[in-house]
Formats: sequence, structure tokens, C-alpha cells
Amino acid sequence: MNYGFTNVATLKYSYDMYNLKFKAGNEALNYEVSIKPKDYNTDDTSLSAKHASKFIPATGKFETTNGIKYGSPRVGPVRFWTSLDYVWDNKGQSLMKPSLSTQI
Repeated sequence: MNYGFTNVATLKYSYDMYNLKFKAGNEALNYEVSIKPKDYNTDDTSLSAKHASKFIPATGKFETTNGIKYGSPRVGPVRFWTSLDYVWDNKGQSLMKPSLSTQI
């Protein structure tokens, strides 16, 4: 019989338009910074940017994601969201991930 336990410690800090998060566990270290400028976040629009990094000591892999997300003004009951993420790691892989979604 195998039992898997993971010890994880998470620290979060928010100030004004900034959010910071650091998470350390048995398998990985994670760091995340996000910004949501108040001038661009109203009832009509939404804008945020995010940077996240993950380090896995067992494999030496370091992965980073940088992204931006925009919510357009509502058209009736519908809001369109556009996001663009760029993911890369120290093993030579990179990926651009665009997306478009709707909210009703």
C-alpha cells in the first residue's frame, strides 16, 4: 500500500493592483505575480497581466508563463475575453497560446 502526502506552504500578498504568491512543496516551487490596473478595470472593461514561474528540483526543469488577458465592453449581455500566454522552459520548449472566449 502506498500513501502519498504532499507538504505545501503558500504565501500570498496583495497590495493595490498587485498580487504576489509563493508556493513551496515537496515537488515544486512556484512564484506568481499578477497586475490588474484599476484604470483599465471598470464595469465595461477588464485588463490583467500575469507572470508565473515553476521550478521542479527533481528534474531541474524551470517553466515560465507570461500572459495578458483583456475583457471587452459588454455587447448586450455578452462580454468577449481575449488572452495571450507565452510559455517557455529551460529544456528548449516554448509555446504561444492565444484564446478567445465569451461570458454571458
